[in-house]
Amino acid sequence: SPILLAGYGQTGTGTTGASGGFGTLRQGQNRYDVVGSGIGWSANMLVGDFDNGTTTNNALGTTDSDITDEVDISFGDSGGPSFYGGQIIGVHDLIACFSATSSSPCLVPPDGPSVSTSDSSYFGQLFADTSVSADASWIESAEVPEPASCSLVLLGLAVAGFLGRRGSRRPS
Repeated sequence: SPILLAGYGQTGTGTTGASGGFGTLRQGQNRYDVVGSGIGWSANMLVGDFDNGTTTNNALGTTDSDITDEVDISFGDSGGPSFYGGQIIGVHDLIACFSATSSSPCLVPPDGPSVSTSDSSYFGQLFADTSVSADASWIESAEVPEPASCSLVLLGLAVAGFLGRRGSRRPS
């Protein structure tokens, strides 16, 4: 199912790649095509490709022709959210060219004089989010209450103590 990606990173198109313009909230849809372990990455990664609905730019086997104006993450989007059904399900982690080996050039996007093989949000490149559900136990263990919440609890205890002490005084 389509997911919503959001971020404040660079703008651009799949044809030109990232081209600047940090600081504006951008959002759009894409889809996770595979769990990272399916392509030799961590099983905690949720991976999709930026294929613009065409088989030419498809790195992972399924095109997203039902998503109009598909988007990708870009430089500056790391740490941003991906949503499904209003819930955060992924945190933006990386963009990458898909290669057969570490020493070979990117297989996607296709070779050509107008296409770059750099990791820069071109059509055919992969994006990956770290799965929130896979790391839920770590997230919960690292949660720290907000300072305002702690202050409110302390104020409530102080007021309760003051009122309790005041109520225990009786005239003789």
